Amino acid sequence: MEYEKNRDREEYFEESSGFVRAHFHQSIEFIYCKKGKRKYTVSNFDGVMQSGDLLFIPPLTNHAYEYDETCACRCNVLPVEYSEILQKHIGNRTVKNPLIKSSALTEDIFNHLNQVSQTTNAVLKRGIYEYVLGKLIENVEFVDLKKGGDTD
Repeated sequence: MEYEKNRDREEYFEESSGFVRAHFHQSIEFIYCKKGKRKYTVSNFDGVMQSGDLLFIPPLTNHAYEYDETCACRCNVLPVEYSEILQKHIGNRTVKNPLIKSSALTEDIFNHLNQVSQTTNAVLKRGIYEYVLGKLIENVEFVDLKKGGDTD
């Protein structure tokens, strides 16, 4: 597993179906499955995301994706300052399950994050990022982090 410090320096968005080795970073990451299926590991969760599903990877969470030439995914990594905004709202909790099944919510978040890559307007980007985090906080279940144990 590798710490990707370059992900914490800037926002990042890319279309991808390639293999991504286990890594983590301080920034929040979203993977939206546009078509097909893709195996993933996020922390202690292993699964397969399908078309319309969204993975929400909280800050400092180990994650990896397998290659699948039949899938098309969109990756968005938010600027690192949004990790601090999220933590202020959720405190010492984390997402109960990183996979958000295909729904109006996943489509809405995908459409908003897609807008970010199409503008250079910093005020609009900030509004979009805060909107997306607000929708997550309203619609995703968070659980207390376990105390003690392995902190690797």
